[in-house]
Amino acid sequence: MSRALRDVHGVLALAAIVGDPACNLDPEETINLNYTATKVLAEACNFYRVRRLVFASSCSVYGASSQGVLTEQSSLKPVSLYARTRVLSENILFDRAGEVQPVVLRLSTVFGLSPRMRFDLVVNTLTVRAVVDRKIAIFGGNQWRPNVHCRDAARAFIAALEAPAERVAGEIFNVGGDALNHPIATLGDMVAEIVRGTEVVHQKDAPDPRDYRVSFEKIRRVLGFEPEFTVPAGIREVAAAVRSQPALRDYQNPAYHNVEALKQTFTTPRRRRGDWAPARELARA
Repeated sequence: MSRALRDVHGVLALAAIVGDPACNLDPEETINLNYTATKVLAEACNFYRVRRLVFASSCSVYGASSQGVLTEQSSLKPVSLYARTRVLSENILFDRAGEVQPVVLRLSTVFGLSPRMRFDLVVNTLTVRAVVDRKIAIFGGNQWRPNVHCRDAARAFIAALEAPAERVAGEIFNVGGDALNHPIATLGDMVAEIVRGTEVVHQKDAPDPRDYRVSFEKIRRVLGFEPEFTVPAGIREVAAAVRSQPALRDYQNPAYHNVEALKQTFTTPRRRRGDWAPARELARA
């Protein structure tokens, strides 16, 4: 880390174990990488006089909310270990900022074609299953999700890194677009409309309790940020890639899923989440 931070103006903090299932594989390691490492990074940035630290958080911090459209000032209701590590990391960055200018970006659920493809994200998952299996399942369906294309997310990080300090230092921004808030059932309908012949199966049970609509007025007003990609555009992009690249049709390949890829890294997880009380206590702190 010391070599990476010398003579550096800004840092984009992207490294983390991402997603609820992946974090549950090894709660102790999740706490180490998602929270403790953030403390170390903040202190190291201060030591090496880094001017700005842009941190990747998540709209998952809003959890299961009944507050309507959520702003950066809305109360947080994280429902998973992953989301709690994001909340804790945000807090520690602001508490230990020192001379560093912290900027927190709460990302919407990401979609779209990327160099390391992800098929464990809702839009991408529905799209690849529609193309390959001609059938998708919607669990619940009324839960709202904000969405953002991976390239738009990258643009937001660059904007936060390059903006004047008086606009962004010590600020939190939701990253996405108001028009990209959709119920999961609507996402399924979009996929079925674009990938013709897709059967949509609705299941009443929704194992994921997250439900939130998010406002992106602040990032639009302060940084002039507007997403360039709509959800339908992302669906078309992913569908075309799956049709043209045979490797992507094997969507259950562990390389495309954070939790499956990490299972190969955590060959012998120290403890499962339910057996590791200290991690639960720290995550609730």
